[in-house]
Amino acid sequence: MPITGAGVSSIEASTAELDFGAETGSEASLPQLLSFTNHSANPVQILSTASTPCTSPLQRPVQNNGQVDGVRVLYSVILGGGTITYFCDIDPTSKQPNFQISSDTCTGRLLASQDTCSLQVAFVPQKSTYMNQALDYFLELNTLQCSSIDNVTSDCEIDSGRFPVELTANPPSPLRMSPSAGLDFGSQAVGNATVQQTITLFNDPADPNASTLNFVGKVAAKGDYSETDDCPFSLAPGATCTLTVTFKPKVVGFDPGSLTVNYTPEPTGTPQVVHLRGTGQ
Repeated sequence: MPITGAGVSSIEASTAELDFGAETGSEASLPQLLSFTNHSANPVQILSTASTPCTSPLQRPVQNNGQVDGVRVLYSVILGGGTITYFCDIDPTSKQPNFQISSDTCTGRLLASQDTCSLQVAFVPQKSTYMNQALDYFLELNTLQCSSIDNVTSDCEIDSGRFPVELTANPPSPLRMSPSAGLDFGSQAVGNATVQQTITLFNDPADPNASTLNFVGKVAAKGDYSETDDCPFSLAPGATCTLTVTFKPKVVGFDPGSLTVNYTPEPTGTPQVVHLRGTGQ
């Protein structure tokens, strides 16, 4: 008899994704808040961060669940040869991450039942990181792994390696987005439209590539989302315009979408993207 199922962590994130707009090298975005809540009946130990940063790929044996320390941002994980290899978010020259964590009350915390911890994440693009395309990384939250071999039976979880939050960022551009490059519409009854949400586009005159931007065609909406805007054909340095978005789900369940903004001149040849999230019910 086949048996199927899906493992669910006791510790759940407040959102599955944080989206950041474009920033030029050495600039920092405003931080975004991320919280984690322990929904189990027992406390869970979140591991402490290693004393040395991940400056090269980390390898862990599969038999040990590939476990690494604390809270990390990764851009790739490869399974093979009996090991799990983790590639950390570290710039090869500055040795600093592009997604920087601060105000961290989670790392090393024994999180009681129904208790919440939080951290803040900012996008700080490093000059030697390849940025001619959008970044798509993820945050890993590691908890103490239950083990009969090591007699670890409390404050632990059976599967302790978590990748609960995706982190995205647009490639460098003078076209900035506020408050962020993502909108979350929450849950909405199928066939009914949500309240409108907005994103402001801003042509940053302080960007080294700043010039008058010319929009190419209409903003392309993907998924069960509709968009209107007051953007003119051209956006001069310092000028703004507003995108207004509505979510009207056609299906039950997670229902993502996106807005794609094409313009010239594009410094990287890549359009700017707004990530849209909602759930039909």
